[in-house]
Amino acid sequence: MPVHTRIAPTPSGYLHEGTAFNFVLTWVRARRWGGTVRLRIDDAGQQMVQSEFVDDIFHTLDWLGLDWDYGPTSPDSLAREYSQQLRYDRYHAVIQQLVEAQQVFACSCTRRDVQQAGGQYPGTCAARSLAGSLAGSIDCTSADHALRLRLENVPIPFPVVRGKNGAPAYMIVSVVDDVDHGITHIVRGSDLLPVTATQRALSALVPELQGFTDISVEHHPLIVDATGEKLSKSHGSTDLRSWRQAGRGPEAILQRVATYLEVPEARAVRSVRDLLKAH
Repeated sequence: MPVHTRIAPTPSGYLHEGTAFNFVLTWVRARRWGGTVRLRIDDAGQQMVQSEFVDDIFHTLDWLGLDWDYGPTSPDSLAREYSQQLRYDRYHAVIQQLVEAQQVFACSCTRRDVQQAGGQYPGTCAARSLAGSLAGSIDCTSADHALRLRLENVPIPFPVVRGKNGAPAYMIVSVVDDVDHGITHIVRGSDLLPVTATQRALSALVPELQGFTDISVEHHPLIVDATGEKLSKSHGSTDLRSWRQAGRGPEAILQRVATYLEVPEARAVRSVRDLLKAH
């Protein structure tokens, strides 16, 4: 089966070394297998999207020397043709199927509520139903509650599928896009192991998404900082924009990927083409 994978950054901050490691590894896997790469910018969450972060994605990919076969080629083409916000009707149609199957519940809890419960949502609102008939249509622009999914025997038993702002959540958006785009292989960090297991369970509830269970998923080790914590945009990890402004090239990242792939003489790698040739 032809290999089709994706690079899927979120424009919620400037990209760091961990995201670049994932991009390069994904690209090398695809090219080594004779496959194709899609650029998918995860901008469904309207509140997190800022133009400078979108620009940074394209600058980073160019700096790394990566190309792709499908997806936006600039911020303008993202806005015109490829933004996930243009696909809201598709995501909401899938959410509606979960509503009709009585798989979701309305949740009024805030992030602070979840933090006070230990950081893991305990199912506070799970006994509630949606206002009106569960078989009826939901208002996807309502701002008074989120919609959470009920799942069993998964790491995230109550994932959000629609936020309080009416926007479809990453947990379901990513699955829908992967299936619709014909993705066959996903490369993601080991911190997303719980997400992968939860997404596989979610996809089994919607017949048209069940192909997600056939996607091969590779979880690679995380890049960590000097204290052993994973790099994070939200925690202010050193971003690659700072590297570029300081005149640094991507060699350190490429060599880290080469070492992970057990490439002989990893320190000699200077470009993604060198890496692909040596792998």
